[in-house]
Amino acid sequence: MIERGDNSGVHQYGPAEHFTHIISDKPSPKDEYIAYAINIPDYELAADVYNINVTSPSEQQETFKILINPEHLRQTLERKSLTAVQKSQCEIITPKKPGEAILHAFNATYQQIRENMSEFARCHYGYIQIPPVTTFRADGPETPEEEKGYWFHAYQPEDLCTIHNPMGDLQDFIALVKDAKKFGIDIIPDYTFNFMGIGGSGKNDLDYPSADIRAKISKDIEGGIPGYWQGQVLIPFIKDPVTKERKQIHPEDIHLTAKDFEASKDNISKDEWENLHALKEKRLNGMPKTTPKSDQVIMLQNQYVREMRKYGVRGLRYDAAKHSKHEQIERSITPPLKNYNERLHNTNLFNPKYQKKAVMNYMEYLVTCQLDEQQMSSLLYERDDLSAIDFSLLMKTIKAFSFDGDLQTLASKPGSTISSIPSERRILINH
Repeated sequence: MIERGDNSGVHQYGPAEHFTHIISDKPSPKDEYIAYAINIPDYELAADVYNINVTSPSEQQETFKILINPEHLRQTLERKSLTAVQKSQCEIITPKKPGEAILHAFNATYQQIRENMSEFARCHYGYIQIPPVTTFRADGPETPEEEKGYWFHAYQPEDLCTIHNPMGDLQDFIALVKDAKKFGIDIIPDYTFNFMGIGGSGKNDLDYPSADIRAKISKDIEGGIPGYWQGQVLIPFIKDPVTKERKQIHPEDIHLTAKDFEASKDNISKDEWENLHALKEKRLNGMPKTTPKSDQVIMLQNQYVREMRKYGVRGLRYDAAKHSKHEQIERSITPPLKNYNERLHNTNLFNPKYQKKAVMNYMEYLVTCQLDEQQMSSLLYERDDLSAIDFSLLMKTIKAFSFDGDLQTLASKPGSTISSIPSERRILINH
């Protein structure tokens, strides 16, 4: 809230980054008073924590903490003729990052991670990688008994627009990011942008979310907790691909259909793992492959990246990158953005070049043949904002540190390199 000094009016800081006049018993020009109490809502997590000193009309000084970029706040206030914040009066109080190590919080709930955050900081973890946050199901009505409860269900998304899964919901995720920031730790969600889930409900169509999930959501909306499902919508609005009008996302609606997927219904066979066409267009273990030709897919994936950045995420792990055409990586993870030079062009929201803080942005690219090596090298050459998990060096490192291992195997030898991935672009993390 921003309150006038005479308490006769209230202005609210809204999600559209505007101050909206709500109540005014005694109207007066905005330049006759100075904002002196500002509370920033949770969705400003992308910024740092600051101590802000402001002055009321009675010359009384007040100090409070906010999560926002002070320069952005100053510009916003000036546009509204509310001059209150001096940048020199802002003191950054964000804690320092405890380290650069990445903790892979595999299959842990958001609450379990939060409960152990202080211990992770004590152990010098600076990042925590978590499974995909998009809605997925642990099991479906027709999930085989031997596949129930498996980790790979997290990598079979049912919906890109909502966060509701066995790990937690959107509110749990926001709380996780906030708690991590208190210790200087950044959250890195896994990002599944290539495939959608096989359903687990005996589905024969390509409508997502699946019919049984949509039915449950509709039932919950009608008779459950009022507003719960609407509160789990990560992507509230997108631009309609046909009409170009702003369209609201409803959790019980269909968000993807057959036109948003590659035409092939065949799975990648054992002898096709060196076939680029098969890798990038066929299904993987029954999971349908999204197509970069679909504007709906691209807009949802672009907005997903924006929302992650808005909530304070400092990087993403791009899953199964070897199954992506370069066009899909270019379009899916690179939404248009105004950079600091105010030039409108395609810029990765997680590109370190355009960030004042370090980001951790990497892909999972499993190299199983020479063709994979060439494709990954080409992608790293094209995208200087991406790093890659170095599985080859990871295996060497694990072996070297085993009881019968030899640390000398990790030493670089004259005329050769320990890895084909440049040192500044390689990531080591358990898979």
